[in-house]
Amino acid sequence: MWMAAAGVDDFDDSRTIVFGTSTDAVQAALDGNAVALADFAMVANDLSEGRLIRPFELGIKVPPEFAYFLVYPIASANDPRIVAFRDWLLNEVHNPQPEPTLG
Repeated sequence: MWMAAAGVDDFDDSRTIVFGTSTDAVQAALDGNAVALADFAMVANDLSEGRLIRPFELGIKVPPEFAYFLVYPIASANDPRIVAFRDWLLNEVHNPQPEPTLG
């Protein structure tokens, strides 16, 4: 998706590394072993602390089929713990804050 948004039509992905999780991809980038495409919220602290750089300003919106979903049994929909977690999560999604840093 990002390559298409960047206008790259002929990218040869035969030499790419595919990680099982975004966390693994970001850790490989932090270790100096990879370049990673990651969600901004996931790497905001590493960017602000200079551990990672953002070489391109291009960002893309993730289509719904790649989104995260909060799921729980319907019988638990009114459980105060789930309601509180859901409300907190929605607030975080709509009002992202970078992680606090020391110094």
